[in-house]
Amino acid sequence: MNATAPEQEVQRLAKLLSYKILDTQPETGYDDLVELAAHICQTPIALVSLVDAKRQWFKAKVGLEISETPRELAFCAHAILQQDPFVVPDTKADVRFANHPLVIGAPYIHFYAGIPLHTADGLALGTLCVIDNQPRTLSNVQINALKALGRQVMSQLELRSSNQKLQQEIADHQQVEVVRQQVTAHLQKEQECLKAMLDSLTDGIVACDDKGDLMLFNHATRTFHGLPEVALPADQWAQHFDLYLADGITPMPTHAIPLFRAFQGEQVHEAEMVIVPKHGTPRTLLASGRAFFDEAGNKLGAVVAMHNITERKHAAIEHQDMETALYQSESRFHNLAANLPGTVYQFRLGADGVGSFPYMSAFCKEFYEVEPEAVQQNAGVILERIHPDDRDSFFASVATSQQTLQPWDWVGRLVMPSGQVKWLHAISRPERQADGSTVWDGLQLDISDRKQAELALQALQETEYQSRLLRTVLDSTQDWIFAKDHNFRYILVNRSFAEALGQDVEAVLGKDDLELGFSPELIFGTLETNMRGFRVDDQAALAGEKIHHHYEPITTADGLLRILDTRKTPLHDSDGTVFAMLGYSRDITKQHYAEKALRHSEAQLKEKADELEQTLRELRQTQTQMIQAEKMSGLGQLVAGIAHEINNPVNFIHGNLNPAQEYTQDLLSLLNLYQAQVPNPSLEIEATIETIDLDFLRKDLPKLLSSMKMGTDRIREIVLSLRNFSRLDEADRKAVNLHEGIENTLIILGNRLKAQGKEPEINIAKQYGDLPLVECYAGQLNQVFMNLLSNAIDALREESENQDRQAENALASTTPTITIRTQLIDPQYVQICIADNGTGMTPNVQQKLFEPFFTTKAVGKGTGMGLAICYQIVVEKHEGTIEVSSTPDKGTEFCLTLPV
Repeated sequence: MNATAPEQEVQRLAKLLSYKILDTQPETGYDDLVELAAHICQTPIALVSLVDAKRQWFKAKVGLEISETPRELAFCAHAILQQDPFVVPDTKADVRFANHPLVIGAPYIHFYAGIPLHTADGLALGTLCVIDNQPRTLSNVQINALKALGRQVMSQLELRSSNQKLQQEIADHQQVEVVRQQVTAHLQKEQECLKAMLDSLTDGIVACDDKGDLMLFNHATRTFHGLPEVALPADQWAQHFDLYLADGITPMPTHAIPLFRAFQGEQVHEAEMVIVPKHGTPRTLLASGRAFFDEAGNKLGAVVAMHNITERKHAAIEHQDMETALYQSESRFHNLAANLPGTVYQFRLGADGVGSFPYMSAFCKEFYEVEPEAVQQNAGVILERIHPDDRDSFFASVATSQQTLQPWDWVGRLVMPSGQVKWLHAISRPERQADGSTVWDGLQLDISDRKQAELALQALQETEYQSRLLRTVLDSTQDWIFAKDHNFRYILVNRSFAEALGQDVEAVLGKDDLELGFSPELIFGTLETNMRGFRVDDQAALAGEKIHHHYEPITTADGLLRILDTRKTPLHDSDGTVFAMLGYSRDITKQHYAEKALRHSEAQLKEKADELEQTLRELRQTQTQMIQAEKMSGLGQLVAGIAHEINNPVNFIHGNLNPAQEYTQDLLSLLNLYQAQVPNPSLEIEATIETIDLDFLRKDLPKLLSSMKMGTDRIREIVLSLRNFSRLDEADRKAVNLHEGIENTLIILGNRLKAQGKEPEINIAKQYGDLPLVECYAGQLNQVFMNLLSNAIDALREESENQDRQAENALASTTPTITIRTQLIDPQYVQICIADNGTGMTPNVQQKLFEPFFTTKAVGKGTGMGLAICYQIVVEKHEGTIEVSSTPDKGTEFCLTLPV
């Protein structure tokens, strides 16, 4: 439901425009008020809304990104019709707003409260309002607080309007001249009087204000009291000296201090006193003083003069500059100059042609980007900023004004250190001085905004022929071409753009996007859908940035969704200042959907290729695992066959060794008996005994038989280990002793553990725990032990080779060691850890360790399937875990965890 216009709508709009506040930059005073309103009412959104003829514009806002909405959508258009606060506790329950676009769409207004902003003559300019996306009510305290804040908003508007009026008055050259002459005359008179008075005195001067606070110590007084020359708070002065009566012994009470007596109304005449500084020479002074009053008889303060009568007084003290005495009068002038919309200055051109700036107000820093003190020290800081093309006119106008003593009025450009070009309007009145120099007192105004507007208008005002030619070129293309100014209003569009909006070119010019029917979501974007509005790009282009978006969806007047390739470029005037932005959009809808279909087809083909690659990888892995399993099966059968074939003859030999030992022992006993019975055998027997070395045979034959028995025992153990390792008859799970499998594996690998050439023997450190029998596939776990121990031996041999190469630089090598630890970690799981102190592995290698075909060994020394098969046996077959921890140059440890 649209709100009706107020009865005095024409007067209200005129009043609003008179404030000149629409489309101005944010200001802290208004921002603080909406922050406070949102805090008091506990709402996420608060606004200072001003209702124009066709829109409501937000001077200050919190919780809302957009800066304006059409007036027909404004809640505030209803609020300005009221004298009292306009409150809608639940918009969905209010028939006026239930179907309102801002209620059913972003920002989803479910509560509204607005305080009309009435002028003194009762005209409502807008509202201070709070908004929530939840229904709610306000307490009387909150409503009264909003009313108070609304009055503050109006105070801000009135204050701003008054300030604008003051600035407008100052901008008037004649009025500025009158104000400058009055201020200058008044200031000069005060300065001359104070300077003449203080410069003529050699005595100390001390004064206080109408509250009795010390406000003035001249140089002589500071010397008398031993005060430092630096600025010092008045309440700290007494810490630097002591006051005594004329005898120099009795401390002077407060009521006897000459300045106190003068402030009380007494006229003090030559009161003798002694001042003893904390650091300095005591002095005897004669003090005279009295209170001083304004024309109305109001006491302004008191002043005392002190004359040094001490014979030991040093040479006369030079008077310091009287800047402290002139501070208050100067500060009033500085405050006035600081509030002017320009720079108040004094320029002096000496008879010798040398120019200087005796005075430059604080606005100098904002305009010239340099401190006023720097300008006063060196006039060239300002003069060198004059644009090269404008210097001749500047110096010519100054020379003319100096010769004729006519007012100086000059407009020109300045180039700032930052590169920015500014337009200056300087006005002043010259005055010849007694020394032949000329002094100009005047005002400098920054007119850059006005000049930029003139230049922008001039840049767009082409000749009639050029305009027709440009229009023909623009309207001949099917692409969209448009330009916007800093207010986002269209200053140029071609026919294709206007037709896409369903309007004529003339109907589009001068309007902004909202007025042309673009939705706020499309213009400003929304957080809910993560949509980026095109206003952001407009702002960036107007700030000097080039924008290019390959994908920009938009719905045209025919209701079709089109995809645009849009470029936005800043337009610069002759000074390089951006005055507008140029947009160029090409319809790439067909191209976009064709590329989208192509990308979809490519994605499908890639997905199928990935599936085929994964299938091939799995087939290769399965094939390798089957080959490895077949190899292990064949190896087990071969080992079992060899063990069987070796076992029979070895058992035959082993079984005959005990009778052979007995027979040999009987024969040796018989020989001993024969030698005892026949001590002197024949010469032939003695010769034979000597030939065969009978004594050696007696000793060595038993040893020979024992050695043979030991060898057969060792062969029997190896054969038993081979049979146990193969486990061909144990295809199903069985409860087995894991320690037995580890020991059998170590026996088989025994030869690789021994020292070989320069390679030292590998030490086996066993730390066996008390393990129960484990249900497992014994043959497969033996394969795991074999792979892990073989890898550990390879790592230690590789470390040994590295140490051999580095032997010249090393004092000693670490003993290669494989540590085997077993333990029962809880009643349900056992753990077997196999660690070596070899070369170790990097984290990158550890991540790929169990991948099929991954190996760190040289070509021909590894298939890359050993650890992958171990992982499959432990994790998939036995539902256990296998983990690895390794540090380069420290070693590696594999830990298997198996369920009991």
